[in-house]
Amino acid sequence: MKKMQLLVDRLKKEGLITPSIVPMPEGATWTWRLYINGKPVDMTNVRHVAVRSKFGVINFGADERAGYNSIAFEEAGRGGAIIVPFVCLNGRQVVSPDQPHDHLLIGVVEQYRNKQGGTVLNVPRGFVQEGEEHDETATRELVEETGFQGRPFLLPGHPLNPNSAFFETGADGGCKVYGFCLTADQVEIDITGVVFPITDELPADKTGELIGKCRFIPIAEALRLGDMFTTGGVTTVMVAEVPTGQLGTST
Repeated sequence: MKKMQLLVDRLKKEGLITPSIVPMPEGATWTWRLYINGKPVDMTNVRHVAVRSKFGVINFGADERAGYNSIAFEEAGRGGAIIVPFVCLNGRQVVSPDQPHDHLLIGVVEQYRNKQGGTVLNVPRGFVQEGEEHDETATRELVEETGFQGRPFLLPGHPLNPNSAFFETGADGGCKVYGFCLTADQVEIDITGVVFPITDELPADKTGELIGKCRFIPIAEALRLGDMFTTGGVTTVMVAEVPTGQLGTST
């Protein structure tokens, strides 16, 4: 028991273990297997495995309540920032969210995400960098991924956990959702009613992320995208910003 506690203390000191994970007890059986260079590792004397980078830490051990093998990923900053650019239209006029409007359009960017199978549409988002607060992350990511200058505002509600089986956020961590309401001088509307952003070019250092220019799509289309950050963020905007009487017509 003392040996196990010494291990836990060392892992905590190094920031290599998260609250939901404890080292595997002696004699316990690993049901997950660890492979290095395609070869299985003998786990007989292994109690805990961790991998760390600037993005956070992944650790592998026993679930602290159930005892079975489990894995947990805790992001640096305990979660990132999701930014939902949106524009409210009353006919062809851009209005503020508290005014009557018949359309709520969501700003999304085209981005190559190989873990989703290729190029997808999603709202801007990003990791909290070292030394940043979530508000600063939201402002930085908005500029980097859309070109819009401004300060996104934090939306009410709990931060999001993208997959509570594997992501460690705790009670007060998670991805915070921000809104960014565009004004008439930040968009233009063509004769067909399509809304285009008026922004600067994306920073050159973002081309490696293969991010395309921001576009605006109906809220119903945004809610059907296969990205949980996007659907969760858009739902948060709907609840926070769209008057109840207008929800049925915001398509």
